[in-house]
Amino acid sequence: MGVPSQQLSAAELTTLTNRIIYEHKLAQSMLKQELIPRLWGWLKGLVAGSNSKVVAIAKAQQPALPESEDQDFISDFAAQFEEDNHAA
Repeated sequence: MGVPSQQLSAAELTTLTNRIIYEHKLAQSMLKQELIPRLWGWLKGLVAGSNSKVVAIAKAQQPALPESEDQDFISDFAAQFEEDNHAA
């Protein structure tokens, strides 16, 4: 503020005190939200890293159509485009 400490008024001292309290609370909330969870996750990763196993989860595959149904589907699908070409 550029004012010597002996010349600070009560209002200026209150402003400085409130600013310090606000910045302390802000830093504390940032620490709780970001640093501590990251540090905790990192530590858990170190502990679990030596015993962890990677397991691949197989995706459920869509059952294949029987060959006759597959051919019918393909011909019906292609017929839609042939009808559009003849109409145009």
